[in-house]
Amino acid sequence: MPGVNAIAFRSIVVQKIDSDALPHQNGSASRLRFSWVEAAILLLLGASVFWVYIHSEGVIPMTDVVWTTPVALSVLHEGNLDLDEYQYAPGDGRLREVHGHWISFFPNTTSIIITPIVWMIERIDAWRGLDLYAHLKAEPDWELVARLNQFIASLFAVLTVMVIYLLGRLSLGRWQALLFSFIFAFGSSIWSTSSRDLWQHTISTFLVASLLFLILIQQEDDSKWPLFFMGVTAALAYLVRPTNSVLVLFVSLYVLIRYRGRSWIYILGAGLLAIPFLLHSLSLYGSALPPYYQPGRLGSNRAWLEALAGNLISPARGLFVYSPFLLFTLYGVTIKFKRKTFHLLDAFLMAVVVLHWLAISSYHQWWGGASYGPRFMTDVLPIGAYFLVPVMDRMTTLYFWRRWSGRALGMLFILSALWSVFVHARGSTQPAAWAWNGAFPQVVVRIDDAPSRLWDWHDPQFLRGLRPASLDVAPKTLCITGMEDGGLIDAPQLTVINRGDKPLEWQLITPYRIAQLPAERHVPGMGYSETPLAIDASGLGAGVHSLGGLYLTGASEDGRSVRHSPQIIPVTLRLLPAGDAERLPDRPDCLAMPPDIQVATKHERVLGIFGPGWYDRESYEGVSWRWATSPAQIFVFTPEKRTLILTTTPISFRNAAAPNGFGEGGSLHFTLNQQDLATLDLHAGQPFSVHLPLSPGWNDLLLTSPAGNLRPVDVDPATGDTRLLGFSFSAIALRD
Repeated sequence: MPGVNAIAFRSIVVQKIDSDALPHQNGSASRLRFSWVEAAILLLLGASVFWVYIHSEGVIPMTDVVWTTPVALSVLHEGNLDLDEYQYAPGDGRLREVHGHWISFFPNTTSIIITPIVWMIERIDAWRGLDLYAHLKAEPDWELVARLNQFIASLFAVLTVMVIYLLGRLSLGRWQALLFSFIFAFGSSIWSTSSRDLWQHTISTFLVASLLFLILIQQEDDSKWPLFFMGVTAALAYLVRPTNSVLVLFVSLYVLIRYRGRSWIYILGAGLLAIPFLLHSLSLYGSALPPYYQPGRLGSNRAWLEALAGNLISPARGLFVYSPFLLFTLYGVTIKFKRKTFHLLDAFLMAVVVLHWLAISSYHQWWGGASYGPRFMTDVLPIGAYFLVPVMDRMTTLYFWRRWSGRALGMLFILSALWSVFVHARGSTQPAAWAWNGAFPQVVVRIDDAPSRLWDWHDPQFLRGLRPASLDVAPKTLCITGMEDGGLIDAPQLTVINRGDKPLEWQLITPYRIAQLPAERHVPGMGYSETPLAIDASGLGAGVHSLGGLYLTGASEDGRSVRHSPQIIPVTLRLLPAGDAERLPDRPDCLAMPPDIQVATKHERVLGIFGPGWYDRESYEGVSWRWATSPAQIFVFTPEKRTLILTTTPISFRNAAAPNGFGEGGSLHFTLNQQDLATLDLHAGQPFSVHLPLSPGWNDLLLTSPAGNLRPVDVDPATGDTRLLGFSFSAIALRD
């Protein structure tokens, strides 16, 4: 059908419009004349816009309409609209089983319209050695389907822009109409929605624009063809997008009033499509309208007033937030009133916009699910273009810019248009803008589960992609339960989360007894990575054991530390006696502290655990100690800023001059939260203290021995001790 309409457009446009024709937007005769120059400009416009659309590869969403192209292939090869031949169709939530056949829940009109394009794509793929239909029947290659959908969607989005250019040329000069069409091409949802996927809006917007163009052409052409194609286009607009019923109703009423005696031509054109649609629906569903077209789907929103405001000014879905230049449509209406060119058609079109706004706001999911910007308002964009034509006509005159009020309005329009282009460029090129909807529930709550996010000005969707990487982790505390003498225990997976938009690389340092298994260390913006862990519980008795803390760091692509890095994850292990029939809880109470870190403060919730570098506590004849590899970490948690004193007694140090490699004296360097704290010369058996100026949250105390480490087995093989040892302490105390 688009091909037929395009032929009709050319047959109408090529006719020279007489100078005594009916007035258009600016009160003068149409400026549109067919010429090869005009045709060349139109083609160059389409080619340039298509190049930008098709190279906006950052965003290729997979939406509910992913079955559109497979349905078109089914029409071409099976001659029907069902998807039974696709092995993976049964059970898909976007399909419905009707009389034993799997049918798309969404309108199939788009699939029928694109069949000629899909046929050509198939021929090209066959030449390249790919049987597209056989390939998609065998496996769900959604990435390929998404790219095909985007290619076809870009074609129709370009056609929409070209028709908007023609709408402008009826009243504007060439350069004015070009500027006008470029603003809509890149400053509206035509780019960020229509060109991204084969939404219903994609072809709906093209049909609405075409219908407006035909209406204006009919005012100057007395033949029957514009009326006939108005009927065809109006019917198609409804069949593609049922909410266009408001537009179809008012256009039909306008035709009946304006062209009483010839309205049958319009009805004939609409009936050629409406009657087969009704018959098909009756045979398939037993009702005149398929389920998706039922009006009962609207009016289910209890938060109607919120939706009315949200569709205009929400930071996630507001039309005037994403395309503020459309506010100037009100100025366009004012101009038409002053010029006395505000007629019945204008009143009807304003009513269409208002009723469309009311209708989409009455839908319970008024924000349009996982999408970008004001998706549900996309269909009425051509009407916005219609009312902006007199604004462009006035603003492009020298007289307008001579007055200070004109200059102020003009600058506001330019700034609003530039902002609109910026915002829709974000949605067309930045995957993070679409991930805002909740592509990964581990990272952000899905928008359908938390619609309050639609009003979050601290995290507007259009600014996603600009934020630096930010490290997070889940769970914050690992609590593991196992059986005594269980050997290796599988721990819950650790989920490394990037809450920023830029990618990061992470590194995990684990304490003794915890092993990290291979995992992907690259995390994209608003993404996550899961890493499995294993616990060595050998030699540990029944009871609760603090295994220390995991030390997680993140770095950007240039090697710089990212926000909220490092992260510290305490690990507690609860071992039940062998043979205990008690059911293992999924998440035991924790957090446990090691017995040799003693907290004696007047403040609650001060915690201390050993980090990477420390071994198990040892004891002999009533004396206990703990060895560490240099460097070793101690993690201290405090809910607020405070200074604590760490006190302990050294037991032994790595000493190259000693016969066995260990002596009674040595030095240690202390670093707190990556800031140098102190370097102390210490002696075995002599207690020492270090003041720790702590920040809220977990604090990282790093102990480094300049003497390094030694394996006892390298000095005396009889020991069999292969640990790397640097120094050892008795119990550690934390006090005010």
